[in-house]
Amino acid sequence: MNPNAHAILIGIDHYADPKLPSLHYAEKDCRDLKTALSAPESGTFPEENITLLTGAEANCQNVRERLTALAVTKRSPEDTVLIYFAGHGFYIPALDQAYLATPDADILQLQKDPSRGLRMDWLRDEIGHRSPARNIILILDACYSSAVMPGSVLETNRYFMIDERYYRAPNGRTAIVACPVEAKLREDRRLENGIFTHYLLKGLRGGAAEPGGAEVSIDSLMAYLRLHLPGFLPPPGRFGNEFERIVLTRPRSAAPTPPLSLEAVGDAGVAASFRPLDNPVAPFEPFIDHLIHHISSADAEADYEKVLLEGICRASQAQFALLLRRGEGQRWAARAINSSALGQASLSAYSEKILPLVATVLQQHELFSTAHTGLCSTPAPEGAHPLHTAIIPLRREDPGEILVVAGLPEHPALLNDVYAEILKAVYVSSYDLSTLNAEIIEAGIYDRLRRQFGFLPLSMYERRFELFTRRLQQMAIYFQPIVFLDEEKPHITRWEALARDPENLRSPKDLFYAAELWGRRFLIELDQHFIELAVERYREATSQTPGMRRIADQLPISVNVYPESLIRVAYYEKLREILSEKRRILGQRLYLEISEKRPIPPVEKGSGLFQFVEDKSFEGVLKKYIRDFQIEFAIDDFGVEHASISRLLKVYPNNVKIDREILKSDAVYYAIRFILDFVKTVSIEQSFRNPTIVLEGFDFAISRKVDLRKLYDIGLRYIQGYLSGEPGPDLVRLERDYDELIRALLKK
Repeated sequence: MNPNAHAILIGIDHYADPKLPSLHYAEKDCRDLKTALSAPESGTFPEENITLLTGAEANCQNVRERLTALAVTKRSPEDTVLIYFAGHGFYIPALDQAYLATPDADILQLQKDPSRGLRMDWLRDEIGHRSPARNIILILDACYSSAVMPGSVLETNRYFMIDERYYRAPNGRTAIVACPVEAKLREDRRLENGIFTHYLLKGLRGGAAEPGGAEVSIDSLMAYLRLHLPGFLPPPGRFGNEFERIVLTRPRSAAPTPPLSLEAVGDAGVAASFRPLDNPVAPFEPFIDHLIHHISSADAEADYEKVLLEGICRASQAQFALLLRRGEGQRWAARAINSSALGQASLSAYSEKILPLVATVLQQHELFSTAHTGLCSTPAPEGAHPLHTAIIPLRREDPGEILVVAGLPEHPALLNDVYAEILKAVYVSSYDLSTLNAEIIEAGIYDRLRRQFGFLPLSMYERRFELFTRRLQQMAIYFQPIVFLDEEKPHITRWEALARDPENLRSPKDLFYAAELWGRRFLIELDQHFIELAVERYREATSQTPGMRRIADQLPISVNVYPESLIRVAYYEKLREILSEKRRILGQRLYLEISEKRPIPPVEKGSGLFQFVEDKSFEGVLKKYIRDFQIEFAIDDFGVEHASISRLLKVYPNNVKIDREILKSDAVYYAIRFILDFVKTVSIEQSFRNPTIVLEGFDFAISRKVDLRKLYDIGLRYIQGYLSGEPGPDLVRLERDYDELIRALLKK
């Protein structure tokens, strides 16, 4: 036993909020974990050092007080503290906050007072950061548990000024999370535990013992979980690094694994007898094809909800489908209803059979459980063959819409999570459409399946890439000015090329989301397309702009690029091709903005551009671009998610753009002054030129809340946003209205 090892185990089965359905084994998970950690023959945690908080005792106030006392106040630098949580986790988009659910959690009240719940960032900051203990180990068996680490719960989640060293350097803070992506966790009555915790316990009892020994460390436990957790669960995530190897249990019964010797049998027929494992998504290709064919055949101006319901009925071979929306007073009303096989009289009779069943399910709250994607049963109208009914909530974060598909034939392969996710994707993808667009809906289906199930059949991957490239070709480039602040004569110093959807003149977020979701091939295709399109549109615009027709008179242009693309030969060659035609643009006029929303890719020796640079690092690759093309680099979205500090040291930018999220801060002036001073200090210490710093997102609404004069007085000199001019296809001078408004704001 280790006298300096302490544990706080929290588990909750029952909740006051009806949006949080009861669990069966979260509290038992805690008791079982206590037994495993403190077992006399194998545990390393003394039983008296383990605190259990379960049931009503695990209310928010008590959990906070006990965690603060047991993990912070009473700890010393020699201690190791393990914090375990089993229960619900949830995310509130309006607050951009994820919570661990305590029995007294009230999701509606949290939206009015976010401080009343057990926020995951509180656990990280107030416990993980403040504790004097040498090691803090977090093990979270909850949905959205990755939110305990900054910037990792959802693509929309942002946290300001987080150094990537928090993730990678040894810091004595380690988190093992059951749900590193937006997915759901499950219990299993046969196992009598949550599934993640069942395998956690098996590992601690000996399954995760290190080869050649009988000790279970954090490393060996993590390797065991990733190897043995069922494929329908998301793979567990790990963040942070402990200072030294930490032993959790010493199960003496674990026999050392003998070394294995691999020797081919020399029989080609053996290899030929193997086949790829079945993919759960593959059987749904005909279903998706049938559904999309119906949608694409419909009139673009048709009632899209009825078209979607008709398509779902036909592709599912169902008799009846309806969409329900919750109104005031918990009353539900049908938004659209459809039957592809029933007459009006039969439809009414069928509705009378199905709707009471749906009402009963809604009253029991089981429909919105995070343990499943929906429910199905086998009710049938009298005199008919047994038929299935599927009831599917369309959006977990807003349980106000449900889809009912009834009269489904007996088809076990159809009624599963894949079917539910496809139908959800159909509706979620159509929410922002003013008219039906079958290709966007089809792309949304593949994206959701990719996010939820990971690996998709090659045919689906290729089809998604085809849809991706088609949509890329539809995009336009607009230019937004970056303005130098001057009390007498503010003026444009540079332009940023922005991708825009011609249909609505908004950023095509679906394209960026898809590129980040599907990876390298999509990222490179997107960046190659937009750098070429941006430069070509800039050449056309400058040729029509007085004072900029000569290439030497052109102002610089900024184009965004993903870090992953910069290390690829294909992107480098595309840039070489563009800059070789000097009539288009000079390298000195081109800024590549590297977003902080993506991590810097690791060094891949012998691949990509790494094979052509002596310095096998990301910095070495950037130096090659600068040396070969004389271009400049900028950091975009500074202060968002990925390593503001370390990225500044790796990129040596000519320009730093502060993300607009900072404008929402109550300490906006302090934060911007801090960034200005910080960037200046780093540039001096690292002996590179002091970058220009641009504040993004400064518009008319912000100008009424944030004093531009105060920002000017603390040293800010560049802004970008609607206050400096709206994006447009042409290059124009700073319009008189904008000029006068900026000067007026500076003279307050």
